[in-house]
Amino acid sequence: MPQDLTFLIGVFVIFIALTVVPNMIQRRRHEQELASVHRGDWVVTVGGIIGQVQLIGPQEATLRISATSELTIIRQAIRGRVAARPTFAKAPTEEATSEDENA
Repeated sequence: MPQDLTFLIGVFVIFIALTVVPNMIQRRRHEQELASVHRGDWVVTVGGIIGQVQLIGPQEATLRISATSELTIIRQAIRGRVAARPTFAKAPTEEATSEDENA
């Protein structure tokens, strides 16, 4: 009977070592990466959206995803950083747009 108990304890320890510990390490690494994200960094979200961080707070982040669009996401939705992309071209102003229409 003590051998059975020793075997069960051994299996339980191995189960914990193979499942719980790697998840804790991955979660800690993700939290460290989120803490190091700053304004101007390029990131990818868990949904696959790539954008440049415009504003980052404790719970939310605002990403610029095009010259005219920004997206507010939950900070935990940031999967990680990606290589820097070319900056967005400036959005056309209303004056330039009305001049094009008049021409």
